[in-house]
Amino acid sequence: MFDVAFSEFFVVALVALIVIGPERLPKVARVLGNFVRKMRSYVASVKVEVEREMQLEDLKKIQQEIYSNHASSEFLENSMLPQSEDTSKNTQLDKTKRTLRKTSLN
Repeated sequence: MFDVAFSEFFVVALVALIVIGPERLPKVARVLGNFVRKMRSYVASVKVEVEREMQLEDLKKIQQEIYSNHASSEFLENSMLPQSEDTSKNTQLDKTKRTLRKTSLN
Protein backbone atom coordinates (compact mmCIF):
# COMPACT_ATOMS: atom_id res chain seq x y z
CA MET A 1 0.00 0.00 0.00
CA PHE A 2 2.64 2.54 1.05
CA ASP A 3 6.19 2.27 -0.15
CA VAL A 4 8.08 2.86 3.10
CA ALA A 5 11.68 1.78 3.44
CA PHE A 6 13.09 0.54 6.73
CA SER A 7 15.10 3.73 7.26
CA GLU A 8 11.99 5.89 6.78
CA PHE A 9 10.05 3.70 9.22
CA PHE A 10 12.87 4.00 11.75
CA VAL A 11 12.84 7.82 11.51
CA VAL A 12 9.05 7.91 12.00
CA ALA A 13 9.31 5.59 15.04
CA LEU A 14 12.08 7.72 16.57
CA VAL A 15 10.06 10.94 16.12
CA ALA A 16 6.98 9.23 17.58
CA LEU A 17 9.03 8.10 20.60
CA ILE A 18 10.26 11.64 21.18
CA VAL A 19 6.88 13.35 20.63
CA ILE A 20 4.57 10.83 22.33
CA GLY A 21 6.92 9.56 24.98
CA PRO A 22 7.91 6.06 26.01
CA GLU A 23 4.99 5.51 28.42
CA ARG A 24 2.21 6.30 25.91
CA LEU A 25 3.90 4.89 22.77
CA PRO A 26 2.71 1.24 23.24
CA LYS A 27 -0.92 2.35 23.65
CA VAL A 28 -0.75 4.65 20.61
CA ALA A 29 0.88 1.89 18.55
CA ARG A 30 -1.88 -0.56 19.57
CA VAL A 31 -4.64 1.91 18.66
CA LEU A 32 -2.94 2.71 15.37
CA GLY A 33 -2.56 -1.01 14.59
CA ASN A 34 -6.26 -1.62 15.29
CA PHE A 35 -7.18 1.30 13.05
CA VAL A 36 -5.03 -0.02 10.19
CA ARG A 37 -6.54 -3.50 10.60
CA LYS A 38 -10.08 -2.12 10.46
CA MET A 39 -9.28 -0.04 7.39
CA ARG A 40 -7.78 -3.04 5.59
CA SER A 41 -10.85 -5.10 6.45
CA TYR A 42 -13.12 -2.33 5.17
CA VAL A 43 -11.18 -2.01 1.90
CA ALA A 44 -11.29 -5.79 1.40
CA SER A 45 -15.07 -5.88 1.94
CA VAL A 46 -15.57 -3.04 -0.54
CA LYS A 47 -13.44 -4.90 -3.11
CA VAL A 48 -15.53 -8.05 -2.66
CA GLU A 49 -18.77 -6.08 -3.01
CA VAL A 50 -17.59 -4.32 -6.18
CA GLU A 51 -16.50 -7.63 -7.73
CA ARG A 52 -19.86 -9.19 -6.83
CA GLU A 53 -21.72 -6.29 -8.46
CA MET A 54 -19.59 -6.59 -11.60
CA GLN A 55 -20.31 -10.32 -11.83
CA LEU A 56 -24.03 -9.68 -11.34
CA GLU A 57 -24.00 -7.09 -14.10
CA ASP A 58 -22.19 -9.51 -16.43
CA LEU A 59 -24.76 -12.22 -15.68
CA LYS A 60 -27.60 -9.80 -16.42
CA LYS A 61 -26.02 -8.94 -19.78
CA ILE A 62 -25.66 -12.64 -20.65
CA GLN A 63 -29.27 -13.28 -19.61
CA GLN A 64 -30.48 -10.42 -21.78
CA GLU A 65 -28.48 -11.73 -24.75
CA ILE A 66 -30.00 -15.18 -24.29
CA TYR A 67 -33.51 -13.77 -24.13
CA SER A 68 -32.96 -11.61 -27.21
CA ASN A 69 -31.50 -14.57 -29.14
CA HIS A 70 -34.43 -16.75 -28.04
CA ALA A 71 -36.96 -14.11 -29.06
CA SER A 72 -35.34 -13.65 -32.46
CA SER A 73 -35.31 -17.42 -33.08
CA GLU A 74 -39.02 -17.60 -32.18
CA PHE A 75 -39.68 -14.74 -34.57
CA LEU A 76 -37.86 -16.58 -37.35
CA GLU A 77 -39.77 -19.79 -36.66
CA ASN A 78 -43.09 -17.95 -36.70
CA SER A 79 -42.22 -16.08 -39.88
CA MET A 80 -41.44 -19.38 -41.62
CA LEU A 81 -44.93 -20.77 -40.96
CA PRO A 82 -47.16 -20.83 -44.00
CA GLN A 83 -49.67 -17.98 -44.10
CA SER A 84 -52.46 -19.65 -46.07
CA GLU A 85 -54.92 -22.44 -45.28
CA ASP A 86 -52.20 -24.38 -43.50
CA THR A 87 -52.28 -21.80 -40.72
CA SER A 88 -55.91 -22.49 -39.99
CA LYS A 89 -55.13 -26.23 -39.99
CA ASN A 90 -52.28 -25.61 -37.52
CA THR A 91 -54.60 -23.59 -35.32
CA GLN A 92 -57.17 -26.37 -35.38
CA LEU A 93 -54.45 -28.91 -34.53
CA ASP A 94 -53.32 -26.75 -31.60
CA LYS A 95 -56.86 -26.56 -30.28
CA THR A 96 -57.23 -30.30 -30.57
CA LYS A 97 -53.91 -30.89 -28.77
CA ARG A 98 -54.95 -28.58 -25.92
CA THR A 99 -58.27 -30.36 -25.59
CA LEU A 100 -56.57 -33.74 -25.47
CA ARG A 101 -54.14 -32.51 -22.82
CA LYS A 102 -56.95 -31.17 -20.68
CA THR A 103 -58.89 -34.41 -20.87
CA SER A 104 -55.81 -36.52 -20.13
CA LEU A 105 -54.98 -34.39 -17.07
CA ASN A 106 -58.47 -34.81 -15.64
